[in-house]
Amino acid sequence: INSNELNAVFADRNDNIIWMATERNGVNAYNYDENTFTYYTNDTSKNCISSNGVTGISDDRDGNIWFATYNAGIDHLDKKTGKFTNYNQSNVKGLGSNYNWCATDDRKGHLYVGHLLSGMSIITIKDRTAVNYMANDKDPNSIPHNFINCIFIDSRERVWVGSNDGLALFNPRLGKF
Repeated sequence: INSNELNAVFADRNDNIIWMATERNGVNAYNYDENTFTYYTNDTSKNCISSNGVTGISDDRDGNIWFATYNAGIDHLDKKTGKFTNYNQSNVKGLGSNYNWCATDDRKGHLYVGHLLSGMSIITIKDRTAVNYMANDKDPNSIPHNFINCIFIDSRERVWVGSNDGLALFNPRLGKF
């Protein structure tokens, strides 16, 4: 392992790999069948993770991996090709921030992104557009806080959002919390 500062650990559902997001050293992928590590760091090559500050890890319906980064948007790793695709404010219209804490794929073509201070965005992956939700003290149906720590979609497809001011249940159909 190349770091003692871990932000997230994720058990791959499709491969015998434990993914570890580090504070400053990118991502470690531990293959426990082979007892080997693979490191994904930001370097000078075009095909790499966009930041060494990785804050969250999740998968998509195809078994590929999403990485939320602290300061460079969200990266998608196609495990078959080894290719990274970056989603950020310069290439996703409406994305609330490049500073993120988590990203969760709904397996229906949307990526829910929890930002550090800019609420939550939902990216429509196919057309690279996003809708951003911010806290509004005057709206009881708004997100409770703009620092989003985690997003979980349960087996009944309910979207749970953890913030610095508690837990909220999001209704995607109505766009309300």
